[in-house]
Amino acid sequence: MKNSIKVNNSLDYQTNIPGIFAIGDINTYPGKLNLILCGFHEAALMCQAAFKIINPDKKFILKYTTVSGVAGFDGSLKKAEASVVKSIK
Repeated sequence: MKNSIKVNNSLDYQTNIPGIFAIGDINTYPGKLNLILCGFHEAALMCQAAFKIINPDKKFILKYTTVSGVAGFDGSLKKAEASVVKSIK
């Protein structure tokens, strides 16, 4: 693909230069889908691979965050609070 960087594999997105990665719209590999979700996936895997290079003796500990939702959108309230609703007039 013109104007793209070929990565060695889709496991860590490393280029042919050790320690150099290519993710998102710039890279190409067999089966690549040009979706933003794929870019997020590539970033997560690339970060894990880079961590192993930078910290070979440390264990990568995956941390995540979540939200409990917005009051009124989970069915617990009959009407959402005014602070979370925007009216279009």
